[in-house]
Amino acid sequence: MVREHRKYVVPEIITGDDARIYAGRYASNFHSNTVLLATDESIFRQKWMREILQGLDEAGTEYVVFSDIEENPPRDYNVMAGADVYLSEECTGILAIGGGSVLDCAKGIGIVAANGGTILDYVGVDQVRNPMPPLICVPTTAGSAADVSQYAVIRNADKKAKNIIISKSLVPDVSLLDTVPLMTQPKDVTVNSGIDALTHAIEAYVSNGASHLSDMMALESITLSAGFFPFSVDRADDPDSRFQSLMASMYAGIAFSNAGLGLIHAMSHAIGGLYDLPPMELPVQS
Repeated sequence: MVREHRKYVVPEIITGDDARIYAGRYASNFHSNTVLLATDESIFRQKWMREILQGLDEAGTEYVVFSDIEENPPRDYNVMAGADVYLSEECTGILAIGGGSVLDCAKGIGIVAANGGTILDYVGVDQVRNPMPPLICVPTTAGSAADVSQYAVIRNADKKAKNIIISKSLVPDVSLLDTVPLMTQPKDVTVNSGIDALTHAIEAYVSNGASHLSDMMALESITLSAGFFPFSVDRADDPDSRFQSLMASMYAGIAFSNAGLGLIHAMSHAIGGLYDLPPMELPVQS
């Protein structure tokens, strides 16, 4: 039997309650004296953000907040504005705290900061020549898995189209998977994100690029999704359910990052880009 060569890309991952407190330590380890803190205003006002900022202070790392990031996904001009702030403030690393739009925008900022040009210059596969600055991610949703993948989705505002950038340079250095930020995730985001994670897992499992590792991750994600989210928000206040949904997203993210996606996301991106909709949006029963 001929065994095909396989390459797997996965970031360093820390899971568990309060994993976010390690953001300052990792910024210090990466010698990031000043980080661009990519987030949105509502997240920045959350009480659990205090521990992250305290960790940065204790590590002696300064931060510059950039929150001009639109959703579903970030616009190309959001990325360019962030890159301008990164360069003008002489940042040496990026800390992204938020959902998929924030994380994808942070990836785009890193690409432009290290390579120049505009973010749309890098649409496609392996177009990023220079490695990005260190990127630390704290996801606040459990669906996009941008914190573990080599993908970034950027919306071309003029053409109303979602564009995909794929490169191992986009794999974050560290993903801090913390249950606490998910406890403030809105119910509609909980459901839509959970369906997105489940779809990631299914598409990765049936992909032509699937392998033993991606299949293992995809099946575990499907099992967890079936037992917890996305089809119910009855246990939205249960930390264990939130943690399991976060693990389902991570497993699915590793699976699709290494196996690829398929027709469902291709259609979703086309429709979402045109009508400005999040992936897998469904109505939520109150």
